[in-house]
Amino acid sequence: MNIKKATPWLLILLCTAACQQTDSDQALYKRDTHDEPRLTTEQLPNNLYDTNSAGLRKVENGYAAERVREQDLLNRGGVASPSINKRHLAGAISELATSIDDVSDTTTLATDKEVLIAYQGNGDDREELADQVKKSALSLIPRWYHVYVADDADLQSELERLGELPAEAEATRTEVDQMIEHMIANYPQGEKVSTVENENGERNGQSKWYKDSAPQDAKKRMGQ
Repeated sequence: MNIKKATPWLLILLCTAACQQTDSDQALYKRDTHDEPRLTTEQLPNNLYDTNSAGLRKVENGYAAERVREQDLLNRGGVASPSINKRHLAGAISELATSIDDVSDTTTLATDKEVLIAYQGNGDDREELADQVKKSALSLIPRWYHVYVADDADLQSELERLGELPAEAEATRTEVDQMIEHMIANYPQGEKVSTVENENGERNGQSKWYKDSAPQDAKKRMGQ
């Protein structure tokens, strides 16, 4: 047997065998987790997007792929709305915004559908800085969220106070709405998000969307 000629083939066979033995959990993307059991709430990672309702499988290297078949949706009774760890989301936005030049301090309030940001800005162009802060939030939040900003250090303590109030209380919702209106009326909001959305990510013709989209009984309580 010619050893020199056999060596390349032997190396190929060894590499193939080694690759087949690689633990699938180390793969960059999980190809199909459909038949694997979903994690319990206790097993789920404490990450930015707390997907307890969907039960996404944890992948140790930080990537995950989830396959969903039509039958899965039928079994679940429809599309599951992911819950979001709002405290972690607010913290991540504040960190990213504070990393911007000319921003020295940031406080973020995250609700189910909007993000309010108060920051201390040192730049001359307030509009440009507001746009940068807003875009830092847009890079992290779900697409249905809207963003409101204010370069006012005095509002930081107000956002912190709102963050400690009971989220389901009518009075809390009213205060958040009032804060949003105050931010829009008194502080730069940056450029329009897109050709069909205003500076806060609201679609054209849908200003005060947080009231317009409220359930009818909630509108009655708001006096509309």
